[in-house]
Amino acid sequence: RAARAVELYRAGRIAEARAIWEELAAAGDPRALYNLATLHLDGLGGLPRDRGKALALLRQAADAGEAMAAYRLAVLLLEDPGADEPARLEAIRRLTEAARAGLPAAQYRLALAYWKGEGLARDPVAAYLWMARAASRLEIARRALSTMERAMTPAELTRARARLAGGADEEPAAGEAWWLQLVALSRRADVEAFWRRLEAQAGDLVGDLEPRILPAADSRLYRLHVGPLPSRAAAERRCAALKSAGFDCLLVKAPSPQ
Repeated sequence: RAARAVELYRAGRIAEARAIWEELAAAGDPRALYNLATLHLDGLGGLPRDRGKALALLRQAADAGEAMAAYRLAVLLLEDPGADEPARLEAIRRLTEAARAGLPAAQYRLALAYWKGEGLARDPVAAYLWMARAASRLEIARRALSTMERAMTPAELTRARARLAGGADEEPAAGEAWWLQLVALSRRADVEAFWRRLEAQAGDLVGDLEPRILPAADSRLYRLHVGPLPSRAAAERRCAALKSAGFDCLLVKAPSPQ
């Protein structure tokens, strides 16, 4: 039925397509939710223009795993001059979801956000990584990548290429290693499970870091530290990226020995 709805839409029989999408959306179909959102945005198929309804449908679709919905929602929020801070944070989170799902347009837009410091800490290395991913399919991203390479410092470019190849950003200087604390839980097994989920959901942000589970000296909690990062600035950039992706973190200098 989804294919039939697309045929009807392309034939200009939008109201008929809408009826099918409404039925599918009621059953939770993420693509149908996305398609209904686009009708509300444009006022098509007998529906009034309703940005609020469209945003709600896009959130439902994005939560159900529809990458295009996450991307469209992010763009709408980023381009809204009246958007408040929670909306801007949601925009970056949704953009990151779509980029991780492999959507080239989202990877390109996320790269620009990191490059400009739009809604998150400016990070040329992260910008380069996402632009490189987008460049495999987008000509505009290939041109932007060349521009980035000319503007980045040699050290930034070295770190970016090392991470792109699967290596670490750089070797931490003695006494300057920083770590990120991501969670503190009462059971070690829960911390280990959290790390596995984090690797699966945000491997691009933590794949080059080492995890350490440390028992807190003054409580029964187990803390998850990941690192090392070579400087406070590098740690702050990575922490900001994790927060934008929906994870909590705080900076820790020179963690306790294993």
